Amino acid sequence: MAALLSLALGLTARPNWPTGIAVDPSVAPVRSVLLGAQGSAIVGARELDSSLLMHVPEEDRIMEAYVARAHAMASASDDYDAVMEKAVAAQNSYWAQLWPSSVALARLLLAKPALVAGREVLELGCGLGLASCAAALGGATAVVATDREPDAVAFAAQNAEANDVAVSTRVLEWSVEPEEAPACDVLLGSDVLYGPEAPALLAPLLRDCVRPGGVALLADPRDRPYRAAYLEELLERDEVAGSFEVASRVREDVRLATKQGDEFCVELLELRRIR
Repeated sequence: MAALLSLALGLTARPNWPTGIAVDPSVAPVRSVLLGAQGSAIVGARELDSSLLMHVPEEDRIMEAYVARAHAMASASDDYDAVMEKAVAAQNSYWAQLWPSSVALARLLLAKPALVAGREVLELGCGLGLASCAAALGGATAVVATDREPDAVAFAAQNAEANDVAVSTRVLEWSVEPEEAPACDVLLGSDVLYGPEAPALLAPLLRDCVRPGGVALLADPRDRPYRAAYLEELLERDEVAGSFEVASRVREDVRLATKQGDEFCVELLELRRIR
């Protein structure tokens, strides 16, 4: 049965993994993700089903792959036990779950395709790429799905192919230098205000990536501990406070079976770049 893991934020230190992906996305179970609140959604002249097909890795496969990867690292070191313990502890499988926030964001993009139609879109912490696929279906001229985890961008690419949409992928650390930050008209982020480090990392990215007149669409569960404090810090940071304004806040109820529960209230925040 498909496992439900979560989106990658990549805020903690980790060892240098071997290159390549740990899990082959082409053989992962395929899950149909219902997005439309009622019936079907209309994007331009194209009628869309109310669901997207997503390859979702099984939890056991993720753990087996990460343990095997850690074993390979430890075997090549002088201290197997110490390296093995550190490598296993630093594993990051957050990318591999369908989060309620990504469902809410994807639903918004299909319901209001004007948010992305004819615009260049960048997703941070894309995980399985659900929001990026929805942006492409919404008529974006270009979509780039990014994550720090190579496995995540591999799954995002596979899921774009499964839904017959054009999505580019890129491994991207949130600490990227300003001159290397990809520019966009619309920045997408679901479950990006996850930890105390997030505001300090996200604020420069908003400034460096979103063009004047562009928007950042952020989705996070309302009941997440400290979410409100992290959001307040983000909005008050110099990189954001003088350059963005809150254009809208809406709430979206999402039903999705996860380890954390199956009913969620997600806040969708639209930040508009004003200078």
